[in-house]
Amino acid sequence: MSFRTPAADMLYRCRLLGHEDDWRPATHEHRAVYNDLQTGDYTFQVRTVDRDLNYSEPVEVEVQVVPDPRDARIEEL
Repeated sequence: MSFRTPAADMLYRCRLLGHEDDWRPATHEHRAVYNDLQTGDYTFQVRTVDRDLNYSEPVEVEVQVVPDPRDARIEEL
């Protein structure tokens, strides 16, 4: 939360620990896309950047990528 920067003007940086070590460049996007992730456990982190370049503390969520059961069905055909 920033008292000087409206929410619509905030920038966001994110990273997926276990897949990438560095933060992605700041953007106005409200989503992140990761293709072809290996099965396993990851930690998604995001932080905001206000107009004065103040960074928030990262917030995180644990993510588990599991095999798609439809893949096994396709192989059976």
